[in-house]
Amino acid sequence: MSLLAAPGAVGAAVSMDTVMSVAVSTSGFMSASIGLDSRNNVHMVFVDTTTQILKYAKLSNGTTSWVVSDVTDKKVAPQSDMALSPSGAPHVVYYQTDTPAGVKHARLSGTTWVAGSVEDFVSTNTFVSIAVGSDDVPRLLYTQTVSSSTWYGKDVGGVWVSSMVIPVAGGPLTLALDDTNTPYILTVVDYLGDRYVIFAQQTVLGDFAGGTVFFTSDSLSKAQKIGLAIDKQKKAHMSYFDENIGGLVYGSYDGISFSSSTLDASPGAGYFSDIVVNDLDKPMIVYSSTGVGFRSAVLGASWTLSTLEPGAFNGVGPSLAMNRYNHYLAGYLNGDANELKFITDAFRNMSISGTVLDFMGSSIPGVTLTLSGGIASSSLAVSGNGGGYSADHLFEGPYTLTPSKEGYSFQPVSRSFSPLQSSVPLQNFQGGAVNFSAVGNLFNPVDGAPVAFNYSILPGHVSLKVYSLRGTPVRTLVDQDESAGNHSVFWDGRDSDGHVVASGIYLVYFEADQTKSTTKVAVVK
Repeated sequence: MSLLAAPGAVGAAVSMDTVMSVAVSTSGFMSASIGLDSRNNVHMVFVDTTTQILKYAKLSNGTTSWVVSDVTDKKVAPQSDMALSPSGAPHVVYYQTDTPAGVKHARLSGTTWVAGSVEDFVSTNTFVSIAVGSDDVPRLLYTQTVSSSTWYGKDVGGVWVSSMVIPVAGGPLTLALDDTNTPYILTVVDYLGDRYVIFAQQTVLGDFAGGTVFFTSDSLSKAQKIGLAIDKQKKAHMSYFDENIGGLVYGSYDGISFSSSTLDASPGAGYFSDIVVNDLDKPMIVYSSTGVGFRSAVLGASWTLSTLEPGAFNGVGPSLAMNRYNHYLAGYLNGDANELKFITDAFRNMSISGTVLDFMGSSIPGVTLTLSGGIASSSLAVSGNGGGYSADHLFEGPYTLTPSKEGYSFQPVSRSFSPLQSSVPLQNFQGGAVNFSAVGNLFNPVDGAPVAFNYSILPGHVSLKVYSLRGTPVRTLVDQDESAGNHSVFWDGRDSDGHVVASGIYLVYFEADQTKSTTKVAVVK
């Protein structure tokens, strides 16, 4: 039977934050969406049911304080969803209860949320989900209660184009994309008094094809949050609540057949859940378990269940993300304490420190040090006395440090590293002015007054050679490794055999680690 519409991690110590105190409504199936961008900034979106306002919270990498703001000043339904674009910009979908009521999409542009309407209608129970592809295009899945159906929408050149996917009453749903931006959906529906979990993927013709994953005779009134993730092999991984056993179920579809297994048969386990896959295509699930706490299920050689936060736990709306090192980040609402929570096993208190000094071990006034890579590019203060600097509260990730001062070069010029521990070795830099100049480059060697070449260098090989205008080698003045600092060398106007050269113009080539220069010398006899 088809209910589809016709064409139309582990290793780091776990750390936990209370993002903010917030009223939690379990009857509204409230959600708390989380995402991690390439700069290791954590983003969360949730609804404060006291004000019915959609909130956005951001934990910037290198800081310890969450910054919370409003996505919209309109009242919204308790459920929302968020996805990040490839550039890290948050996209949010929500159902607005204020006029004009309907499904809305908002994107954070700079510091401003730009919102627009996807479809306007009056609803009593609307579920929403969003995914943003590598093409930077957002897609939505939502229940359209006027027609009692599930709809899929896509932003096409700034215009939302939507079509019906499942023509029966919809419940909890989720949307996911594979690496080719093909959409997959998982949703719970009521049909003729029975309850089904339906999975489908979009075909090349634009319609959705799939089938029934699970069936139960219980009522749709037990709404829940379900999870869907697509791995690199395009295998679908699902988490949902089995009302027959009252527990958490993991399901998968490999393109040929569905399979499922019960992970936690405790009463109320998996009523709200989310799922991700790591780089090895192994799934992880976070879920609430009534009377037990906020829990996780991780598939290695076998499934391992753990309690991340114990308690009676009237928790709802978990959301799960994973960083590049397969460490998880979860956001959820603890209804027992009325708190929005963030928990992770990622290293997030790294420190990077060191010195920026000249070659004599003294500080360099006016030097700047830029930290970039796994963080939004920022300048680090360098101490005027000791030349020291530090950056704290960093997430694990690749970083680059680059010192700079006009007319100066540094050893090393920049230093990149990808730390996986709680701290990294001191990152020290030495620097100084790097230049080359000639003094008295119009001279008569017969008078015995040589031309002087002055240069400042980093430690390394130095080459200083004299050539005729035709490119014939005349004399090598320097060809060796030298220490950092200021140096001088003289040319007395003689060639490599000790003979005074003829009058004319000669070219002097200078090359060191950070400097290349050519100057002319006139010999007049």
